Amino acid sequence: HLCMPLNMVSMAIYVTLEGKIPRTPLRTVTMAPSYFNATMHILFAKQLYPQTLIGDEPEPLVVVKWPLTQWQSLLDQEDFTEARSVAALLLLDKYLASGAADE
Repeated sequence: HLCMPLNMVSMAIYVTLEGKIPRTPLRTVTMAPSYFNATMHILFAKQLYPQTLIGDEPEPLVVVKWPLTQWQSLLDQEDFTEARSVAALLLLDKYLASGAADE
């Protein structure tokens, strides 16, 4: 299953700060390059598990589990509109299609 947190930024920060989870960088993207200098790192990670850490936001992330084989139908969902999440999904498809995740 594909677990897409509604807030991709928080998941990327969690994976980066935890540091113990095997991860593969897929791409670094800019969020509004003409407005401010902020980037987001899109990662592929396995073996994720729920955990609350000091400094986490008080509201828990909402995680929607989606079968990886049906990723394209996720693009048809009316509430799946956040551009960074769409970019992450397309980058994940490219990565998985390359076979690199199987190595």
